[in-house]
Amino acid sequence: NLLPLFKINSVKELLAKSVNYQNICLEIGFGYGDLLIKEANQNRNNLYIGCEPFINGVISLLHKIQINNLHNILIYTDDARKLLALLPDSFL
Repeated sequence: NLLPLFKINSVKELLAKSVNYQNICLEIGFGYGDLLIKEANQNRNNLYIGCEPFINGVISLLHKIQINNLHNILIYTDDARKLLALLPDSFL
């Protein structure tokens, strides 16, 4: 139920959601999301993008997002290289 709220579906959508944040940070291969959660908790004015193709890691991160009531994390569930190729220069 949570994945549609946090999943990046398009770069256009990502760009629209990023305008309200001071910085945009990217973590490629976030594993079970421990570091991503820690950083997002400590820096709620930053937007964190986590890239992870493995469903177990995505499920773990979604659970931690819910527990910590975070709204400054987005998830890309495919190969990070595909996302990087679409992002504008100086976006990150």
